[in-house]
Amino acid sequence: MLSILGPLVFGIAVFDGFQHTLTVWLAGYINIYLWLPVANIFGGIMGKIQEQMLTIDISQVNNYGSTFFSRTDMAYLIFIIIGMVG
Repeated sequence: MLSILGPLVFGIAVFDGFQHTLTVWLAGYINIYLWLPVANIFGGIMGKIQEQMLTIDISQVNNYGSTFFSRTDMAYLIFIIIGMVG
């Protein structure tokens, strides 16, 4: 919707009393379209942490025969909750 209304907002912004529409549209456009890159960065960080957690679990299985719940697992759960809220 913001992409479609962009040219209309630029056209209306030249008239007196409508200058604020350009700044409001630009702020909304930046706000909406910056969500995707931020979410991708956040997802990449979460993926890397999950990869490291799997490495720890595999080493536990190799050393002890099974995996167990540790402090690193608790930190991972906390970060996943932060990721869901984010």
